[in-house]
Amino acid sequence: MTKKDLAKVLKILEKTKFDLEAKINEDHSAETRLTDEVDQSIELANKQFKESLRARDAAYLKKVNLALHRINTGGNFGTCQECEEEIAVKRLFIRPTAFLCTPCQEAQERKKSQLPVAPRGEKVLGA
Repeated sequence: MTKKDLAKVLKILEKTKFDLEAKINEDHSAETRLTDEVDQSIELANKQFKESLRARDAAYLKKVNLALHRINTGGNFGTCQECEEEIAVKRLFIRPTAFLCTPCQEAQERKKSQLPVAPRGEKVLGA
């Protein structure tokens, strides 16, 4: 990866970090007093949905911070953690937090999709 490409990925990661931190830290404390039970349940569902989005953003922020750390410490950013080949720059422009190259990511997804699925409440042996 060239220095120019690395600088571009770094810029993407820093902007993503800034945006995620802003979203996560938004003040959601404005409470409304709803008397209608339907309105209350809708408001509760909205709050739960927003919390799940905030949790997803926080998880992605961790990945962004890890990628930034790997860049800033001269770590193995841009190297596949599975096969140790270089991750395609185009992939890093699209998904700068990627730690697997496309072939290894696809292999991992195929492997996951082949796991047996148990009926609800039952465990699958060997999984």
